[in-house]
This record gives sequence, C-alpha cells and structure tokens, in this order.
Amino acid sequence: MALPQPTPHLTPSELDNFIDDHGVSVDVELATLCPCSLARTGQPLAMCRLCDGNGAIYNTPVRVKALLTSREYRKNFIEVGSWETGSCSATFKSGVLVPDGSRVTPVFDRTVINDEILTRGAATPKAKSLERVRFPEILTLDRVIDQDGVDYIPGTDVVVSNLHYLTWPTSTKPAEGKRYVVRYVTRPTYQVMANQPRTRRENETNVPTYVRLLRIDRVGRQQERDAA
Repeated sequence: MALPQPTPHLTPSELDNFIDDHGVSVDVELATLCPCSLARTGQPLAMCRLCDGNGAIYNTPVRVKALLTSREYRKNFIEVGSWETGSCSATFKSGVLVPDGSRVTPVFDRTVINDEILTRGAATPKAKSLERVRFPEILTLDRVIDQDGVDYIPGTDVVVSNLHYLTWPTSTKPAEGKRYVVRYVTRPTYQVMANQPRTRRENETNVPTYVRLLRIDRVGRQQERDAA
C-alpha cells in the first residue's frame, strides 16, 4: 500500500521566485475611495469629475509580476438578454499589498470589445464628455457604426483622445443624440473585488498576497446579479 505523499511546502522566498519565473507582468493602479462617495451608502456620484462615477481615484500604474490563475469566462442567461462574467485570481509577491477596488491590467493580454453603445454629444451637466469607453485605454479602434448603419472611418472621422474618449474632428459624424457602437482592442483590466484581498503570514513572515479579480466591464453586472 502506497503511503500518502507529503504536500510540497514552499517558503515565501521560493513562492516569490516561482512568481518571477512563471508569472506575468501586470500594471497595478492602487485605489483610494473618492470623496464623492456617500457616507451612508458608499455609492459614488455618477457625474463626479474626479472618479468618473466609479468611486475610486487611482495612483500612477506600477508594473509588477503576478501569478494569474482560475480565469473564468462564462455566459449566464437570464430572463431578458445575457451577461458574461470574466474573473481570475492573482497572487502577488510578498509585501505587495493591493486594496479593494484597485485595478490590475495584464501588460501583454489583448481582447476585442464589441458591446459598447455610446450617444453622440452625451455630456455631464458641467459639459464633460460621456463619449468614453469602459476600459482605460483603446489600443486599436476597429469600427464605429451608428444606429442608421452609417460607418465612420477610425482615425479620420472619429479619433481617440485621452486614451479612451472619442472625438469627432470633422463634419462627418452622427447627429446629436444618435447612438453608435464601438468595436476596439484593449488590454483587459480587472478590479480587485471587495473584501477579497488576503494578506497571509507564516512564522512572522509575509507570504504572497492573494486577490480575486473581476473584469471592470463586468463589475456593475455582477453587482446587479448579487442584488437580484
């Protein structure tokens, strides 16, 4: 009868070396709660100029190594329509602390987004444009087509500004109030889920931190699902 094998045990330094050898480069933007958030509910103001309504202000990205595992991409059908949930786990090296709401972007990952509907001329009451996509950066703008089926030429009729805003430099553009769809390539950005960062210690030594991540374009949909 074979004896059970002992579970392999890695020291924190060995885990750090494993992350260096097998992890991927990610840009981490540490989050700070935006002052616009309501004290009673924690909900941000939709038109806040500091956080664009997402409830957090972000530090300049810092590039580190992380081990990404348990990536999930599943579609959940509901009574009307459907949504897709993208999540994964990340393990950072010892001493790297990532608070709730922080953003994590794998440097070399690419994904095509094809479900963004914007409205021409949409803006806040203080005239800040709302013609922006959910992800922080558009790498390639593939196609823009309005509700009448009119195609616009990326880079000529419509251009990207401030990384993820769309502007219309010529007279060739949809009428004010017209809806249009944007297809673009971006790096998938994830948000650290609330109450998920886990700092671990062993023998008074920091062990690599584990967090759960949810792709930022799925955060609102997950919250709706949890509340249902």
